[in-house]
Amino acid sequence: MRKNTYWLLAVLLILLVGVTVYVIQHETPTAQQFKKELTDANKLLKHSNNQPTETRKESRVSDDGKRPPPGETSESGYWHGDHWHKIATDPEKENENQKPAKRLGYYERIYKKYGIAPPPSGYAYRMSAPGILRLDEKGKPILYKKGEAVFDIVITTGFAPTYEQYQHYLELIRRRDEASRAGNDGRADQLNAEITQLKSNAQGDIPSVSASLAVPTHLAETAAAETDQKASEIMRQAYIDMGLGYMVK
Repeated sequence: MRKNTYWLLAVLLILLVGVTVYVIQHETPTAQQFKKELTDANKLLKHSNNQPTETRKESRVSDDGKRPPPGETSESGYWHGDHWHKIATDPEKENENQKPAKRLGYYERIYKKYGIAPPPSGYAYRMSAPGILRLDEKGKPILYKKGEAVFDIVITTGFAPTYEQYQHYLELIRRRDEASRAGNDGRADQLNAEITQLKSNAQGDIPSVSASLAVPTHLAETAAAETDQKASEIMRQAYIDMGLGYMVK
């Protein structure tokens, strides 16, 4: 019985070896073909990845096999028959990545307008009007130290009566005010017309004072009051110097 068992095992072993050889002979070419195709695909992928992005884009072809024209890609347009149609770009999308230009401040715009650099620390440029710099005789902007008021006397045309004209002017004003208090509006209007005519006939050179001052915001109110007082004193002296002192006494 044991002998028959050994023969049976030997026959099964022979059959198993035969089947294995058969399978190997029939599947080996298939495995080798698959390995070859996988190697070729890897080479093609590596070659494609080594190309520049634009080259890969331009190498794309349309459904009918046409490549995009030079300088174009399959993302910038498409073929319609024999004509290449360019895809319009969206300006809003193109501007999405653009940083907005920095908006210039009030003083930066002034510096740019005059082509000058900002003043040194602790100083400011003098202004003749908002946004307009005061220039010296050479056309250069004038600096002054912040916190210190700078006054300028400018000669303009205005009411510059003689002493006699001014005394008559004061008398007309006194009589007009009396007529107004008495309710005599007609007489008051008549005197106002005389005052206007006198002022028109007594035009001449008079002084005008302007001030430049730069201080922190929390000190502006106090500084302005002090500046106005100083400007009044300078104005009074300017009238005296021009022979019009009787108008400010």
